[in-house]
Amino acid sequence: MGVAALDDDHRIILGVIVELREAIAEGDDHETLGSMVIFLCDHILTHLRREERLMDKLGYPGLASHRVAHAELIGWVDGFRAAYTREGGAWLNAERLTFPLEWWMKHIRTVDVLYETFFAARPGEVAEALNTEDLFEIYGFDNAPAEGDDPFLPGA
Repeated sequence: MGVAALDDDHRIILGVIVELREAIAEGDDHETLGSMVIFLCDHILTHLRREERLMDKLGYPGLASHRVAHAELIGWVDGFRAAYTREGGAWLNAERLTFPLEWWMKHIRTVDVLYETFFAARPGEVAEALNTEDLFEIYGFDNAPAEGDDPFLPGA
């Protein structure tokens, strides 16, 4: 869609759905499947927050309808995660991943494509909106490092 961070998310999420379906078919262990389920659910929610935040910061006129579309997938994520937590690996099968796979492909082709021109006309604003401070908020960290601090050093 022309925004590298969002395009990367799209590819990663689709890839994880496909890999998780393959792992289920191959009978991978509960720990592996559980890690993949957590990663998939977290990455979907993070991506949706990032996309909506970017739209909000840039004043994208289709944000409200985009949020409505996202709500459907958020509902699936919540239900999927809860059922997997409650039922475990025996509950998980490739069929349960049909909805997000189909939703994701349709959403990219019919909904996300609508913002492509809007963002393409604002490359500087998009880059600024996706700065490190915003990523700390998107990923749910309480405190972004102060200017000049190294977040990877103890006490920073």
